[in-house]
Amino acid sequence: MYEAIQSILTNIAIIFVMHLFINLLIVNRENLTRPILFPVGMISITSLAVISIMYFPIHFGEFRFDLRLIPLVILGFKWGWKYAISTLIITGLWRLNIGGEGAILGVIFGMTLPILVSLLFHRWKKAQLSIATVLYIVTFAWLVSDVPMIFILPDGFTFFTEYAFYRYVSLLLTTLALAFFIKSAEKEIDLKEQLKFYAEHDSLTGLYNVRRFEKMVQLTPKSKKEEREYIAMLDIDHFKKINDTFGHISGDIILRRFSEIILEHTLEKNKHSIVGRYGGEEFIIHVKGENEEEIRNFAESLIKKVENSEFLTKDSTVIRVTVSIGLAELDKEDNLYKTIALADRALYEAKNKGRNQYIIWNN
Repeated sequence: MYEAIQSILTNIAIIFVMHLFINLLIVNRENLTRPILFPVGMISITSLAVISIMYFPIHFGEFRFDLRLIPLVILGFKWGWKYAISTLIITGLWRLNIGGEGAILGVIFGMTLPILVSLLFHRWKKAQLSIATVLYIVTFAWLVSDVPMIFILPDGFTFFTEYAFYRYVSLLLTTLALAFFIKSAEKEIDLKEQLKFYAEHDSLTGLYNVRRFEKMVQLTPKSKKEEREYIAMLDIDHFKKINDTFGHISGDIILRRFSEIILEHTLEKNKHSIVGRYGGEEFIIHVKGENEEEIRNFAESLIKKVENSEFLTKDSTVIRVTVSIGLAELDKEDNLYKTIALADRALYEAKNKGRNQYIIWNN
């Protein structure tokens, strides 16, 4: 019994070390140099854990079993068939290579069928690990893995009745503990992603804030020779009057609606554009075009889009707004901040000339 408990604890330790490495992989996913490294890492870590478990079987008298189906079913349930089947092929071939009397049965009933169960639950539960889901997965995986042995092995019923309780309980408790740690890790990752989002985006509109906008522009690959880059500064005309007349809550509603319009329109015209909120009622866009005429068409169409759109205040009053735009070309030799300043000067000129128009800064 002592050796059996020791083997169970070894199996459990391998599973939790696997979870630790997978969690590190998920946390650092964005830092991977190539997207293919993530699935390769997931499959490799899980395969290594399953193979390691094979070498620490749990002995109950003359019978042996292990907890290899836990990593397999969790991988299948959380990540789907591409990860699960790849891992099954690797670990299944390894098990067959080890050989032994029960190699083929172990691969079929101890690995393949439990994975198929997990994939069915993956489609049904959409990878949400609740206590009930864990109970269902473990129970069905255990049944398809162990019950057929009653009819296949000569002493299958004895085999089943002697170790079924220990087998099921160890599978269930370990999977529940693993599910708890997985959910805790997911909450931590979600929290970090939320904090990162709020650090990089404007809280009202969801657009990039100035700091993130500038970084995104600097990270943008250099344009081709035939392309030209521009910075556009946008300002909602007479926005202070809107706030004074309808209140700041209505002003916020107008800003959100305005941000949706310019984001949708800009990405429709140029999917590689970058849109941010500069502050207050000012917005900023990085846009590319083959020539100045294309940029002019972009600015004109955006002005018309805003002018023809309806905006609702807090009390559902429909109002119309207009926008003034200043643009400046971002040359390779120019500093981004200098270009922003020039676009802002062009915007100031557009407002002085009557608003609801655009000006392109010309040195």
